[in-house]
Amino acid sequence: MESREGVPDDVWRRARRIWVTELESCPRQRQYRLQGEESLGSHFVQVRGSVSHQIIEQIIKGETIDPDFSQMPEAKLQILEEVDVPIKNLREWLETTDIDLSEAESEVSLETPLRDGYVLVGKIDLLTPEYIIDFKSGSKRNTKEYRTQLVAYNEMMKKYDGVERELRDVFLGGEKAIELNPWERSKSTLNSDTARFERLVDARIKHTEHILKGETVPCELSFTCAFCRYRHICRGL
Repeated sequence: MESREGVPDDVWRRARRIWVTELESCPRQRQYRLQGEESLGSHFVQVRGSVSHQIIEQIIKGETIDPDFSQMPEAKLQILEEVDVPIKNLREWLETTDIDLSEAESEVSLETPLRDGYVLVGKIDLLTPEYIIDFKSGSKRNTKEYRTQLVAYNEMMKKYDGVERELRDVFLGGEKAIELNPWERSKSTLNSDTARFERLVDARIKHTEHILKGETVPCELSFTCAFCRYRHICRGL
C-alpha cells in the first residue's frame, strides 16, 4: 500500500514503516519527524552506538574496520578509544562462544507486513539457523527495551521461515563479553514480553494514525529526552 487517501505519498511512505528499535521510543518524537520539523544533529552517544555497530558488522564479516564518522568527525579519537574494549571482547567472544557460527549472517534486514498497510522493519545483528543474537556495546542490562527487540526479531523470523530460535543478548562493555538469555532468571517470560510487543506495535500504529490526522500524540518523559533530536522544540506537554 504505497498511498493513503488524504496523506502525501512521501509522508505515507515514511509513516507506514515502523522500526523495531523505535517501538519503545516517545510517540511525540515520531510526530515531529513525520511533520518535517527541523531536528538537531546526532548526540555523541547515538554516534558512538552507530560506530560500534558498524565496527561489529565489519569484524564479523572479516572486513577492514572503517566506520563512518561523518556525523561527528571531531569525536573520532574519543569514540575509537571508548569502543576499544567492546572490540576486544567481541573478538574473544567470536573465538570462544559455544554457538555454532558456521552459517551465521550479520545485519539481516527484515520487513514484516502489519495491518492497514503498515510494515515492521528491523535488522538482526547476527542470525544463525538456531539463534538470534543482538550485540550491545555497553555493560549487562536486562531491560524491557532489549527484550522487546529480541521478541520482535523472533516473531518476524517465525513469519518468514517458521523457526523458533534461541534469543540472546551479548554485552561487550564489561571485562569480558557476557552472553545473556533474558528470560533464564527473570520474572518476565517470553510469552508476556511477546504480548507486550504486540501491544507496542498496536499503539505505534494508533499513534501514527492520530499524527496523520494532524492530532498531537503523548510525550513520554524519560532520561532519553536528553538525547532527543527534537529537544529544542519539545517541552514535554
